[in-house]
Amino acid sequence: MHRVADIATIIDIMAGKGGDDKAPKDVVAVDLGLPSGTKWANMNVGAVKPEDYGLFFAWGEATGYTSDTSDGHLFDWASYKWMNDGQSDWTQINKYQVKDGQTDGCWYDSNGNFIGDGKVTLDLSDDAASANWGGQWVMPTYEDMRELLDNTTSEWTTENGVNGRRFTSKTNGNSVFLPAAGVRDGSSLYYQSYGNYWSASVYPTYSYFARGLDFGSGYVHTYDTHLMKVFLHLTAAHRRDRYLKRLKDKKSGGLFGSPSFLSYLCSRKYQSSEDKHQNLD
Repeated sequence: MHRVADIATIIDIMAGKGGDDKAPKDVVAVDLGLPSGTKWANMNVGAVKPEDYGLFFAWGEATGYTSDTSDGHLFDWASYKWMNDGQSDWTQINKYQVKDGQTDGCWYDSNGNFIGDGKVTLDLSDDAASANWGGQWVMPTYEDMRELLDNTTSEWTTENGVNGRRFTSKTNGNSVFLPAAGVRDGSSLYYQSYGNYWSASVYPTYSYFARGLDFGSGYVHTYDTHLMKVFLHLTAAHRRDRYLKRLKDKKSGGLFGSPSFLSYLCSRKYQSSEDKHQNLD
């Protein structure tokens, strides 16, 4: 896994937060004038103000950790929640398995037949935004991230001493700030001059990849990358139809639609031809 700040998606039903909303009082769903009506949270999950890093999460896990690596938590495959008992290899992931042709994975039988669960979007119970903030908050999908880049401009800036990127609507001038929080991997914290954020979707080509948002001082794009062991950050977005669909799927036991899974960004980074880059002046 990798350094990704998780982006929670909040859906506004009945013009407000749900009755079980546990988000901090200063969390706001910012209207960026996006075509889908999606709104983005003004701070990360685990933060109390917009420039706070918030918490680091492994993809598909609801427990977050701070940037303090002295907490003794080791971020690796062996400690990953969705790993078969006693195993520590990507081939032993036991949830969010797609028909990816990786026949070494336990989601294929000895004859090469796919036997996995086919899930491509996080269940609400495994969505760190939903689990920690409740109400109608959920992590954004890969499509939400692409929509954000298509309909905003962004600039590298510093907010109260914290570096990050501010995304400003092309239509109404509203904006959100995403801090460059770095990545926790193993027992260390890396890449604090970069921002990496999980989406809620598995990459359909590899069950051990996820999609997300990656940026630095001179670039910003969506990407697909490897390793579920890295802990990234989350922020939030707001979309009524997507929340309702995932809530319905949760009750019916059906599958979600939309690819997304994010991970480690460095020499092991992979990019899809579908990756979305934002043009920077």
